Amino acid sequence: MTAIRESELNAELQRLMGELSVKQSADGFTSLEMSEKLSISEDKARKLIKKAIQNGHMKVEKRNRMNILGVTQSRPVFVLVPQAKSKKRK
Repeated sequence: MTAIRESELNAELQRLMGELSVKQSADGFTSLEMSEKLSISEDKARKLIKKAIQNGHMKVEKRNRMNILGVTQSRPVFVLVPQAKSKKRK
């Protein structure tokens, strides 16, 4: 498996932000939900999420999700930060 280059990650991050802004859910997305919506691997989705959080484009929250057994669990979800608020303060 080859490592994702920084430039490829930035390009994918821009695509991710564009697609998710159209598909945004009030409840946010788990990494699995995001990978399914964007048709990418969960590993790649996690790398993009990490980059988006570092850049202030996403934040992590907790939401209840039902697992495969039908049990509700508190899971981390990733929510887009509105662009006006995503700029880092100096």
